[in-house]
Amino acid sequence: MPFMVAWFEEAANTLRFIGDDAFTGIAQEARSAGAALVVSLQRPSYDQMSTSTRASLPSVVALGCAPDDENFCLPDEVLAAGAHPGAWRNRKPGYCYVVSPGIDEDRYASPGRTLRFTPRSVDTMQLLALWAQRHGATADSVTARALKGVAGTAYTGRAAPDTGSAPAVPRARTEEDPGVTEEGLLVDPEDADIDEEAELPEPQQGDDVPLFGQETGRKPTPAEARELFAQALDEFEAAGLMVVGPKDFMDWCDRHGLSRPWVSARLKEAAIEGRLEQTNTTGRWRIVPRPDDGTPAALTAA
Repeated sequence: MPFMVAWFEEAANTLRFIGDDAFTGIAQEARSAGAALVVSLQRPSYDQMSTSTRASLPSVVALGCAPDDENFCLPDEVLAAGAHPGAWRNRKPGYCYVVSPGIDEDRYASPGRTLRFTPRSVDTMQLLALWAQRHGATADSVTARALKGVAGTAYTGRAAPDTGSAPAVPRARTEEDPGVTEEGLLVDPEDADIDEEAELPEPQQGDDVPLFGQETGRKPTPAEARELFAQALDEFEAAGLMVVGPKDFMDWCDRHGLSRPWVSARLKEAAIEGRLEQTNTTGRWRIVPRPDDGTPAALTAA
């Protein structure tokens, strides 16, 4: 049975870009559409992912984390049973707890450990991927059209390499192969011919421009931020942009040092106050025009 998996590696940036409301809607509707989301976060916490989104993800692999973030990573009953990923922090690579359907609940609080994926495994994984591409399930016409509208033919139109009807199994690397040690390959193949003794090229214009340590400006106080947000809505209205969402505030957030989750929360507040009204699209809000006295029309009508 074809099943689509959307993998968000280092998802903090994606969550900021999409906005909390939109991502929560995607997570809630994915399973009913035959899709699964995999969300990877370096530091899982409530200010990066909402509780509603977290509740829509049925499985979790919790590695070492800060003790304060344990409650976000694992259910209360698993922590009560003795799970304590905060004790590892970042000192135990691969140590984890796994909570997922299909695993005996009595084992949720039992720690596990993942194995390191060494360069020697690359050939085997390439062969597995080739087999799956040739013999795995294909998307139905409805799913294929939906994917094509988003990603073109990046996933639905790939042709398998023309290597014959039965690809040869690559020979596994051994200890005697050049460049292989107990720690695996030390040099990437594309870097094998680099001359370590060659002189570095002369500096080019712009090479000495600092990337970090520049003044980022003063972050507004909460009261100032709300006033700036209200002004931004007025500017959108004046420009004729009557339907807005978190993504429309990206440059605005960068200028004022504010985050996308903060904007999402203010949009909800503005809807309660009558300045905005929700649309049929998740994460998009329609601006309610102000009368001459500055009061939102929705409040004036009430």
